[in-house]
Amino acid sequence: MPNPTKIPIKTIQFLDISFLNRRAFLDFIQKEVIELALKNQEAFSVAACNAQYFHRDKQHKKSVEVLIHNLIKDNVFSLRAYTKPAIKSLDYWYLLFQNKYPELCKNIIVSREQFEYKTLEKSISYTSYNWIPYRDCKRIDKQYFYTKTALDGNEHSYPVDFIRQLFNNLVFGFIQQQLALDNKIKVNIDNFSINSGYKSIEALKTTKDQAPFYPKKLRFNVQFSTNVQLPSYFSLGQNPAYGNGVFIRENKKQTIKSYEKPKAKPKPNQTE
Repeated sequence: MPNPTKIPIKTIQFLDISFLNRRAFLDFIQKEVIELALKNQEAFSVAACNAQYFHRDKQHKKSVEVLIHNLIKDNVFSLRAYTKPAIKSLDYWYLLFQNKYPELCKNIIVSREQFEYKTLEKSISYTSYNWIPYRDCKRIDKQYFYTKTALDGNEHSYPVDFIRQLFNNLVFGFIQQQLALDNKIKVNIDNFSINSGYKSIEALKTTKDQAPFYPKKLRFNVQFSTNVQLPSYFSLGQNPAYGNGVFIRENKKQTIKSYEKPKAKPKPNQTE
């Protein structure tokens, strides 16, 4: 019987794909990853895959969690899939992409991990330089607020509790909903820190009035420690499909057995 706390993860890194700026990165994800998947949903279904692991389709009543994230890993454009069904869908997308752009698939690195979710004797730290809290927030008089529609139908502003936001993103969003892991493990977050400054970033690409639109959201540098074992790379918060909220594990001590199977040697590549 499979262990429900063990999750397979697969990463594909494209050594020959680079971007001049953030907008070029978002354009590529929207067209060549998300649209390539969603426009071929019927083919995905025939192959027993689900294109919505890349991005939810608002036209479909049934949706799944987004389990394939785009990110920059080791300065290289990468796609990372969690769970066997998502990995199967990533593999099918790769076949479509390879057929369309064979020259971009000559130099890649494919790695696999068997991640085990469990408690640790000592907490371990994770850091993100582009975390966007689940609720959009704004800065007023050096404080941060988010808006929410109340029962009276009007929007009201509330102070942002960043620790609670991160905890909800981690436990209810990533661990329980996306990975469907055992919720009996008590997760503790300590040594939480967030940068006093902030930066507005183009978070994703969409359309507005039938024209390309790049909504800006506040992103933060965040670090926290936790008593549970998490993947070496994972994404939290808003718009993980667009490379946001990437957390990196502090690897002072190896705590997770990772089985890497490289299929190509890395070479110098300029990626932003």
